Amino acid sequence: MKSATTVARNSVWLIAQPLIMGVTSLVVTALVARYLGTNDYGILLLLLSYAALFAPISNLGLRPYSVREIASRRERALEIVEDMLVLRFALALIAVILVATYIAWVDHHIPITLVVLLTAQLILNALSGCFIDGLCGVESMKSVAVSMGISGVFVQLACVLAVLTKANLAGVVGAYTLGSAVTLGFSWYLFSKRVGVFTLRRPHRQHWAHVQNSWTFLFQNLLGTIRQRIDVVLINNMLGANAAGIYGSAQTLVQRLEPIYDGIATALSSRFASLHNGSADELKLLVRGAMKMLLIISTPVTVGLYGSADDIIALIFGAQYSESATVLKILGTSVPFAFAYGALFEFLRATRREKIVLRLYAVATVVSLGVMVAGIKFGGIIGAAIAFVVGLLALLIPAVVVYWKNMGSPLAPRDAFGIITANLVMGAGLWVMRDMHLAIKIVVSAVIFTAFIVGLRIVTVPMVKAVLARK
Repeated sequence: MKSATTVARNSVWLIAQPLIMGVTSLVVTALVARYLGTNDYGILLLLLSYAALFAPISNLGLRPYSVREIASRRERALEIVEDMLVLRFALALIAVILVATYIAWVDHHIPITLVVLLTAQLILNALSGCFIDGLCGVESMKSVAVSMGISGVFVQLACVLAVLTKANLAGVVGAYTLGSAVTLGFSWYLFSKRVGVFTLRRPHRQHWAHVQNSWTFLFQNLLGTIRQRIDVVLINNMLGANAAGIYGSAQTLVQRLEPIYDGIATALSSRFASLHNGSADELKLLVRGAMKMLLIISTPVTVGLYGSADDIIALIFGAQYSESATVLKILGTSVPFAFAYGALFEFLRATRREKIVLRLYAVATVVSLGVMVAGIKFGGIIGAAIAFVVGLLALLIPAVVVYWKNMGSPLAPRDAFGIITANLVMGAGLWVMRDMHLAIKIVVSAVIFTAFIVGLRIVTVPMVKAVLARK
C-alpha cells in the first residue's frame, strides 16, 4: 500500500500540471489553428512530428536507462546525469545533421528559418531531458511538474504573442523552441537544488558502456516513436498538408492526454525498478492499482468523445475543421489502450524485460505501418484513424498476454465490472442529453461517472486521503 500511495502522490504532481494547463492550452491551440488555417497548421504538426521522430537519435535509449539506473542507485544520480549531458549533446548534434539533411532531401519547401528552430529544439530537449530524467530517478516529481508547468506557460504566452503580432508559422514554431529553452533552464536549476551542482566531464570509456547498455531501449523508443508519429508524415505526403491539418487537429486533442498517462507511467517506472527482485506481491498489487487508476481516467474520455466530438471540434477549431469530428471519435477509442499499455510497458521495462518489449514494438510497428498506408490509401484520414487504433491494439494485446502469464490478471474482476458499469450508465446519460449544451453534457457525465465509481467502491474516500496526505 505504501508503494501505491507514493506512486499515486508522485503521479498527482505529474498529472496536475497538464490538467491545469489543459484549458489554457486548448484555447491557445484553437487560436493558433484558426489563425494558421488547415494547411499551415498541418505543416506545424509535420515539424513537431519530425522533432519527435528524430528525438530517439539524440538519446539512443539513454532516457529510460538513466532513470532506471538512478532509481536503483540514487547515490550515483549526479554522476550519471553528468555522463548523460556529454553523451546526449553529441548525439543531438548528429540528430540535427540528419533531420536537416532529410528535410532538404524530401523537399517539403520548408523555409530555412523553421529548420533552424526545429534543430535548436532538438538540442535543447536533449539537454533538458538529462535533468528531467535525473529528477524522475530520485522521484522528485514535484520538481519535474514545476519545470514542465513553467515551460508550458511560456509556450502558451509565446504562441498568443505570435498570433497577435501576426508572426506567421515561424513565430509559432519559435514559441515551441522557447519552451524547450525554458524547460532546460528550470530543470537545470531544480536538479542542482535537489541533487547537486554538476560539472562538465570529458568523454571517457564509461560513456560507451552507457550506450551499450541502452541499445535495447533505443530500438524500443525508435519503433514506438515511428508507430506514434508516422501518421502525420504519411498523410502529409499522400494527401497533402490540408488533410494533415484536419487529421492532426483531432490528434492534437487526444495527445493532450499523453502527459497524464506519461506522468503516471514515469512515477511507476522508478517504483517498479525499486520493487523488482523485492516483493512480488507488492509489485502485483501496484500494477493492479495503477491499471485501475488509468482506466478510471481514460475510459470516460472515450465514451464522452463519442457523445460530444462534434461539439468539441466546432467550439475549438471552427467550421473549417468539421471533418475532424469523426477522426476524433475514432482516435478517442485508443485512449484506454494507450493508458493501459503505459503501465504494462513500464512494468516490463523496469523488470528488465527489454527484449520482450522490443519484440512487441517490432511486430506492432510493422503492423501499424502496413495498416496505416493501406488505411490512408483506401480510407483517407478516416482510414488513418482506424489504422492508428489497430496499431495500438497490436501492441497492447501481446503485452497483456505476457504480463498475465507471469503475474496473473492486471486488473481485479471487481474493478473491471465497476468501471464498465459506470461507463455504460454515463454513455446512456450522454445519449439522453445529446441535444443539450456541451457544458451540461460534460458536467452531468462527470457527476454520473464519479457517483457510480464511488458508489461501487472502486474508489473510496480513504484512498483519496492517502494520496493527498503529506508524507
